[in-house]
Amino acid sequence: MHSTLRRFSFFLCASWLFWSAFSLPTLSEAAIELFPDGRTVNNPRFPTVNPVEGGERGHFMDVSARFTYSFSPFLSFENGGKLDLWMRDTPQRLEKKVFWLKGEGSRVGVVIAPASEGRRVSLQMREGESVVDRMEVASSWGEDWRQLGFRWTDEQLSVLIDGAEQGSVEFKKGFSPQQIEFDCLYLDDISLEGEGSFSLDWENGYAAEVDPAENATAAVLRAFGFDSFVISLDPESREFPMMQVSKAGEQSAEATIRFQLKGERSGLTMDWSQSLSVGGSESAMEPIQFPKLLVSDVYHLKIAEVGTESGFSDEKHFFYVEPREDLPGPSKFGLHDSNNRTFGSWPDPLGIDFAHAYSYWSYIVGPAWIRDFNGEYGLDPETPPEEWAWNPRVDWHIGHGLKVYLSLQSEPFQDWMRAYEYPEQRMKEYPWGIRGGFPKMDLYRDFVHEAAKRYQGKVEYYEIENEPNAGGKNQIPPKAYVDIARAVYEEVHSVDPEAMVFGICGTGNFVPWMEKVFANGGNRFMDGVSIHTYVTPSLPEPSGLPGKLAKVEALIDSTGASMPVINSETGTYVALREVVDEPISEERLKEMIDQGTRSVFLSSGWPNYAVSERQGSISILRNAVYNFAAGVERFVFFGWNPEWPGLEKGEDWTQTGNANGFSLISMSRDGVRTPSWRTLAIGVLVEQLRSARLDSVQAINQGGVRGAIFSTQAGGETAVLWSPLGKRTVLLKVPSGEMEVVDLFGASRSVSGSDTVALELGEEPQYFHVNKPGLSLGASPVLNLTQTNRPDGGIDVSFSLVNRNPSPWSGQVHFPDQQGWTFDPAELDFSLEARSMENLQVVASPPRTGGETQVFLSAELSLPDGGTFSIPMALKRRPVLGISDIQSEGFEELVSPNSSVQRYVLNRPEQVVVGRPPKLTSIQEDQFWKGPDELSAAVRLGYNEKGLFIYADVVDSEASVPETWPGVRGSAVEIFFDLRSPKDGFGEGVGEGVYQVVLRPALSESESVAIWNTREEKGVLEGTVAEGGPTEDGYWVGFYVPWESLGRSPEEMQPFGFDIGFDSPTEDGKDRKNQIMLFGTASNSSDASHYGVVILEE
Repeated sequence: MHSTLRRFSFFLCASWLFWSAFSLPTLSEAAIELFPDGRTVNNPRFPTVNPVEGGERGHFMDVSARFTYSFSPFLSFENGGKLDLWMRDTPQRLEKKVFWLKGEGSRVGVVIAPASEGRRVSLQMREGESVVDRMEVASSWGEDWRQLGFRWTDEQLSVLIDGAEQGSVEFKKGFSPQQIEFDCLYLDDISLEGEGSFSLDWENGYAAEVDPAENATAAVLRAFGFDSFVISLDPESREFPMMQVSKAGEQSAEATIRFQLKGERSGLTMDWSQSLSVGGSESAMEPIQFPKLLVSDVYHLKIAEVGTESGFSDEKHFFYVEPREDLPGPSKFGLHDSNNRTFGSWPDPLGIDFAHAYSYWSYIVGPAWIRDFNGEYGLDPETPPEEWAWNPRVDWHIGHGLKVYLSLQSEPFQDWMRAYEYPEQRMKEYPWGIRGGFPKMDLYRDFVHEAAKRYQGKVEYYEIENEPNAGGKNQIPPKAYVDIARAVYEEVHSVDPEAMVFGICGTGNFVPWMEKVFANGGNRFMDGVSIHTYVTPSLPEPSGLPGKLAKVEALIDSTGASMPVINSETGTYVALREVVDEPISEERLKEMIDQGTRSVFLSSGWPNYAVSERQGSISILRNAVYNFAAGVERFVFFGWNPEWPGLEKGEDWTQTGNANGFSLISMSRDGVRTPSWRTLAIGVLVEQLRSARLDSVQAINQGGVRGAIFSTQAGGETAVLWSPLGKRTVLLKVPSGEMEVVDLFGASRSVSGSDTVALELGEEPQYFHVNKPGLSLGASPVLNLTQTNRPDGGIDVSFSLVNRNPSPWSGQVHFPDQQGWTFDPAELDFSLEARSMENLQVVASPPRTGGETQVFLSAELSLPDGGTFSIPMALKRRPVLGISDIQSEGFEELVSPNSSVQRYVLNRPEQVVVGRPPKLTSIQEDQFWKGPDELSAAVRLGYNEKGLFIYADVVDSEASVPETWPGVRGSAVEIFFDLRSPKDGFGEGVGEGVYQVVLRPALSESESVAIWNTREEKGVLEGTVAEGGPTEDGYWVGFYVPWESLGRSPEEMQPFGFDIGFDSPTEDGKDRKNQIMLFGTASNSSDASHYGVVILEE
């Protein structure tokens, strides 16, 4: 929740330890200090960008940002008022809404028209968004500071320039402003008078001075430091929690404020009160006194005045990360642009200093949707650079002292920018023109040259395009990219030889595209390489991220050049919250995905579904560590934007479908924003690796443990370790005998004693800090764990125990029941001689039906010192379907929307076997499956005494039957049976007893479903019946198989193999684009090992 102004009755003052270290700007005696609204300017107590010398006098703001000051209830305008300020114009051609005085539902302000309309300066009066009156103030203004004044009564408003009246407009009703909103770049020395006064001259940071009206008596309370959702306990920080009280009138005020704090993970709670006071017509600023030390956590704070009926109340939601006292190493993290338009929202307490920003040629030399080219859309190419629409957020970052990484985008939006269209690119048409194609190099070079001149010595890093390999046919061809890279490289270095130019910026399966760029000499036109390594909704290991990073490293090495690598954008798609102070559980999230809940389930496009906050935290941390272990020098987080998710308070994100799960700030269903566990985990990651060096990172891939060991700036080491396969014990050799262990979310503990420590790892990474080098993993006592599937569905699990000690070791391995799995035997005794090994075996039995096909289980091994050692077991079984006796004579019970028969859904990317999008991706590409709205299905199975019934409801956005029949190059249903016994090869390859049936759907009422037995030479399922017809978004099919055709009655029916898949056509209907399979693979016709197993239930 953003800082708000609220009235309260009494306020009482208290001192604190840090108060002596805190200083405020010096204001006039007996004045109220007023800061801009926390939503337009985050944490404004200290400037995020300092005013600079100049302006009308003293200082002014040399960046463009919107400021809003709310001076009600201190000022009133019962008898009219006056406004005096100094104003200037700038060369930029766009329209400038310089300022607004805002009242209840109405506003009055000054707008400078775009250069295409002559830069006329007009006074505008608006009701809502409608202009009700206007007056031309000046034909133009110019870049020099000039004085502008308003004088108004209940009946009219007069305008003055440099003290001379220019004219007036009538008020249809009185006007009593409550706020002033303006762009700080254009104004200086603002003075507003009515009953009371407001003045702002930038000499005291962002603080304005208010002299309240004589009859004003109100007091206002405001909390500071929470706007960007992360706090600091450093009093010199903008994010240091403070309370400000401002009191009008001559009398002082006193009150008691109650604070109630709740930590989500730590369980830390605090309930305390502070007494505060303020003198008449003054402001006071006091620290919030947390009575206990804060630990790393996500917090929820309630603030309320005690003892009054209409007092102040507020809520703040924030996170805090305990700072380490280590010597800082090189900075290594950054934040992506993420369309963050909130001034002051950079989270300083995280210590991140690397700011990604975009610079779009077509936005800056434009934008294309304005008419500024002889009345046509776009901008005249002859327009001088000082008149272009430069990105103000770049200036914010520079003014804030951040290292700026500027991503240059060449995509043409106007015909004069475009040299040619790419041969296979689908151009994007808009009302204002066509977007896409290859830029005219001379004009684009001019733009890059001017950008480098503007930012010379201020921007250290440039990037060539954003994800140019993405989009399938819409990608930038490698040869064209080399030409663009050459232009950027040469133009930037001609101006600023010290700047670094990064190329590739690849996403998804970008390595083949990168190879082509390098083969065409593109590596000669970049100082470094940038990459994006999205894996969501998967994790890095199943997505093949380590291998992808190794390929990038090898490709760079093949050039013989030293090229640093930056990961300039990576994020995870995480479920938002239902309530503000609690994440959605894994079980609830699965339920919501199955129900197709908006925003957690994406029916069209990547990433298809959201992961939990915990999984998102695990994924992003592992991703970062893999990057650093592969030599990456910077890792940039996507999603830092305090206005994301882009909903208003009160909007339910489950209903809109517009919520952005990539946002690092979460939101409850009633529209309240809060940090999440992922936000906390990122903050902890940055802090735990603050001292880490990147010049000697040791990648760890040993005994099922992954991670890295970093040398630290002070000479110690920090390890980040995890077990991708679940719970396991590791033997960690500790060089100093003492070690600090920090978990994924920042909880810390100390370990001391033995040189070798047995520690439990899981899928959540942990941090291990030692003050000396020498951390290493000891050898595991468990080796060679293997599994073999049994015909009855069980699994033989074998492993070896190794005793490396000089004395005998006897003990027991315990196999507890887990997730429906049982073990026989449940305990295994062993006795090992010194330095010997023994092989052990146990049978694992899965639940009869349901459950996950791959599970991570563990056994407990007793160690010689009395401790326990967790043995991880990743067991994979064939999926089991239990189907019901439906009693009915046909498909009726399966078709009914109220049916109780189990529904099997095919709508996940991992079920797509033809057209599956890469796991490493960050954009939807046309050549891949676009999501459930393109192809998905829901299947029900049932049986009666006559036979087996299969019903499927299919979504197929491009439904068209195969042009050639029999065939599968179009919309089709493929059904597979494996009726063999174990002794005849059940589940192995294909042979007698394995059947594949293809159905051609009926896509109109006049058509019928056709049946094709593809393995006629091996036998045909006789007596089958198929039904079907079209639906609004695809079609339905029903398939019946009599028991006689299957060769046995339901009482005799043993478990049999089954799978079903659905094919969809390409857009032109001439080929197969996608295939989605319930269980198996694209090789089902030749390999039955991936079918599911059907069991008939009573």
